[in-house]
Amino acid sequence: TAVAQGGFQDVLDQAIAQTTQTQSSSAPEFQSVQQGTGAPRAAGKTAQFLEMALSQKGKTYIYGAEADGQVNPKAFDCSELIQWAMERLGMEFPDGSANQIAYAKPISVEEALRTPGALLYRPGHIAISLGNGKTMEARGSDYGVGVFSARDRGWTAGGLIPELSN
Repeated sequence: TAVAQGGFQDVLDQAIAQTTQTQSSSAPEFQSVQQGTGAPRAAGKTAQFLEMALSQKGKTYIYGAEADGQVNPKAFDCSELIQWAMERLGMEFPDGSANQIAYAKPISVEEALRTPGALLYRPGHIAISLGNGKTMEARGSDYGVGVFSARDRGWTAGGLIPELSN
């Protein structure tokens, strides 16, 4: 896969470039993101977590999907993507968006938007911040799993996954 060959930063840079190229004129703040830049570098376990999540880009969103230890699931919901990526790293993590944000160390939404690997939460939904105003998430049946703008999405909480602290 692209992740195995090029590593997290290459996959992240590619995702940013593809997302930037497909941005509509309604999101001008992302038109200036240069290809290959725009996201803070992640290291250690956080980089591995992001690499796992980004490797699932393009998958189908199904509410209530369960990966149940699958190496290559066909579908995710928002919390299952996060739980699956953590399990791929050998770490247990709760399922359910409310359980996940409750488990995380609280940080502000603004800090989460700037922090790769941080969680962004609003009631009923959770996403992974890429640290550059974008998310990696299983967003919904109309969107699937991918990289999206994090701005103006109604996030109410941010959090850090304790096991990912480097």
